[in-house]
Amino acid sequence: MLRPFFAALLSAFFSFPALAQCDDVNANDICDADETGCTIELACNYDPSAVFPDPSSCDFVSCLSFGCTDENACNYDEEVTYDDGSCAYSAFPYACDGTCLNDTDGDGTCDEFETLGCTDEDACNFSSGATQDDSSCTYDCGGCTNPSACNFDADALLDNGTCEFESCLTLGCTDSSACNYDVEAAYNDGSCDFVSCLGCTNPDACNYDPSSTQDDGSCALAEFGYDCDG
Repeated sequence: MLRPFFAALLSAFFSFPALAQCDDVNANDICDADETGCTIELACNYDPSAVFPDPSSCDFVSCLSFGCTDENACNYDEEVTYDDGSCAYSAFPYACDGTCLNDTDGDGTCDEFETLGCTDEDACNFSSGATQDDSSCTYDCGGCTNPSACNFDADALLDNGTCEFESCLTLGCTDSSACNYDVEAAYNDGSCDFVSCLGCTNPDACNYDPSSTQDDGSCALAEFGYDCDG
């Protein structure tokens, strides 16, 4: 007879409301623990239904979004609300993905690093270091490239074997004691004359020769009291 009694007692104990095992200060049949929470509206875990405030449970960080807020940065995040100083920028002249910001010819070399010049190997002025052709290629660039030649061509890029060294030479007599000495002559041509300019250079002599530039000691003077005619 006792067994049904104990069974009914146990059933009544376990079916008794859980409220009997918790605090319910406001007697609203809700455990106080279930009505306790963060009541600060600025907190990430603000609970408008909380009756009993628990400031220590408030979380002000988990809901904040940190990252880069600069639209010009490579890692800009439009969903971020607070900048954490993590913004990263590309180094000019490159974009964030490592490509060139300016690459007019699309050769993978940034315009800022291009070396202009003639890129045609068949041209006279081909430049092996040029990365971008500047339309300066020339194909008629032969001439004399020897600076010592009479026909030296400063614009010639390739020597075509036409150099000559005679037409510009100044030939003449380079002996300063010769009658026909030429101060402008650079090379002696064997034409020096040592006779034609000899004669009497004394104006008082009877045989004075105004064309003579060098006196040969032949001057004859009239005797005292006489003229050259006697």
